[in-house]
Amino acid sequence: MGQHMTGPTVINSHQADARGPERTRLWAWSFVAVAVLTGWFYLLLVIADMLPIMDMGELGPGMGWLNNFNQFNGLSAEMRLALSIICSPNGLTSFGMPDGNGWGVRDLFYVFLMWEMMVFAMMLPTAIPMLIQHARHGSNQQTATVGSAIFGASLGYLCVWTVFSLCATAIQWGLTELSILSNMMAPVAQSLTISILVAVALYQLTPMKRACLNRCRNPRFLNADSRPQKKLSNFSFGIEEGISCLGCCWALMIAMFAVGIMNIFWIILLAAFMVVEKTSEGTWASRFVAIAMLGFAVILFLQNMRGVFLS
Repeated sequence: MGQHMTGPTVINSHQADARGPERTRLWAWSFVAVAVLTGWFYLLLVIADMLPIMDMGELGPGMGWLNNFNQFNGLSAEMRLALSIICSPNGLTSFGMPDGNGWGVRDLFYVFLMWEMMVFAMMLPTAIPMLIQHARHGSNQQTATVGSAIFGASLGYLCVWTVFSLCATAIQWGLTELSILSNMMAPVAQSLTISILVAVALYQLTPMKRACLNRCRNPRFLNADSRPQKKLSNFSFGIEEGISCLGCCWALMIAMFAVGIMNIFWIILLAAFMVVEKTSEGTWASRFVAIAMLGFAVILFLQNMRGVFLS
């Protein structure tokens, strides 16, 4: 009776060649995931470093709730102010924040890094649908091209928002030097908060906002009516889509100047909203946030007026 012999499993050249491209795609998506997680980790690390010794309410609306977890719990505003001075007599020295004694190169770097981490945490997740569409369109089902498309477009996209981070750092520095922003990176007067909220709300209703949002949802290669254009490299495509995204979302990022730049609750809220806005249809999401911000501005205005009449 014959015995059936089996030899070693043979991997054909096609299967072997596919391993490299598969790894390329894995590394590309890993880069995106690590960038997003790094952004959120850094922001939470800054908050955790401030939490034990600082009045978290000074970071903006809603942040006072975090005082339940530090030594400021249950204290009056006067006591919180006095304790803040005692705990940080030389100004703020928390991880990633300026020290309040005039900005040096170190402070500028920390503030820029903070804005860049906000970009990683808030903006890069909103670009994932665009990256997926670009990879599918440009790859012709080849995973090697998928990986390079994701990686190249991500870098181009982040380059655009890095320029925004530099501009935001310069604006924050100027507002702080003019004593318009506090050392806790929140508005000193509610008039600034109200003005920014109204401006952001109005921009949400403009044709430019709608055009940029539509471009974010529908990259040019999905527009069947567009005229033939020169094919862009992956990096150039990322820059082009980053500019469209900047036109769509810059105002929402600037809203952080109104509610406190390190207000983690608003960071989470705005990040979630921008994802919904880019993945939904129509203009209902943009109109919703416009109405919400106008309503918030009206409430703050009425509170100010009530304070004036009662004083």
